[in-house]
Amino acid sequence: MPAPEGNQNNKKWKTPKERQAACKAFCDHIREGYSIASFPLCDHKTIRYYIEEYPVDFPPEEIEQAFREGRHEWEKIGKQGAKGELSGFNNGSWIFNMKNRYGWKDTREFEGHGLLPEHKPDQKPETIKPKSSAEIALGVVALLQEELADDGDASGEAD
Repeated sequence: MPAPEGNQNNKKWKTPKERQAACKAFCDHIREGYSIASFPLCDHKTIRYYIEEYPVDFPPEEIEQAFREGRHEWEKIGKQGAKGELSGFNNGSWIFNMKNRYGWKDTREFEGHGLLPEHKPDQKPETIKPKSSAEIALGVVALLQEELADDGDASGEAD
């Protein structure tokens, strides 16, 4: 038997005042750079439900602003760390965090070294001119030099 009309027993936050307080707590949490998954008052499904069902009490523009501020917090940490302003800053950990949290990716592309044939998006595959062995070798050398530089070995010699 369904609950009577207007029954709110299954609601976590029953009144507008409770929902607005929950929204403020959620926004404060996100502004500090924490994820939705770590919000202590409820899980992400509950938050999404309240955002959809109660847009007056969970205003989407306030929540979007909180997400932007949370991202700014993480980017600020990276900027301060890169400038040497944060003692013990772990750039590897920060990069890993940004990749997972915001989908950041490495931008190293093979095309930039001339390894793959150049083509236009609407060009037919059979009209693409393959690279010569010399062009491919030059591209590989460029990649190896980058790897050596990334390893901190400025000698230019293989290990």
